[in-house]
Amino acid sequence: MVEIQPRIYQSKLKVMKKLVVLSAFAFLFIAPSTFAQKSELKGEEKSEMKREKKMDHMEKELDLSEEQRTKMEAIHAKYKPKMEANKKEMEKLHGERKKLNEAKKTEVKAILTPEQLKKMEELKKEHKKKKKEEHHDHMHHEKNSDK
Repeated sequence: MVEIQPRIYQSKLKVMKKLVVLSAFAFLFIAPSTFAQKSELKGEEKSEMKREKKMDHMEKELDLSEEQRTKMEAIHAKYKPKMEANKKEMEKLHGERKKLNEAKKTEVKAILTPEQLKKMEELKKEHKKKKKEEHHDHMHHEKNSDK
């Protein structure tokens, strides 16, 4: 009887391991779809909720009357289609510009020596760092001037 118990224990252990593995796989496949359902408030609905939240905040902070809020919503609705079209055009242009920059980079790299390429990368890093510092200083100055 002593030998049977370890075998039973081992078989139960194997079953439990299989259950844990199956549970893990189930979680990996089910969880993402659950999160996807929650984030299905895509594009239009999400931006509408944001706009509504902004409008509520503005109404409260500016103490808007119901008539003012209604007029503001009408103004938003009037400009929304034009702004959406503009946004799509900007995204398209951004993509085209990115392609042009890549082509230009490739051609420039083709004419530079390895030393020149290294120097150019260093200069880019310095420029990026300087720009970041200037942006930080500008933002810090704006914050302090608001007070």
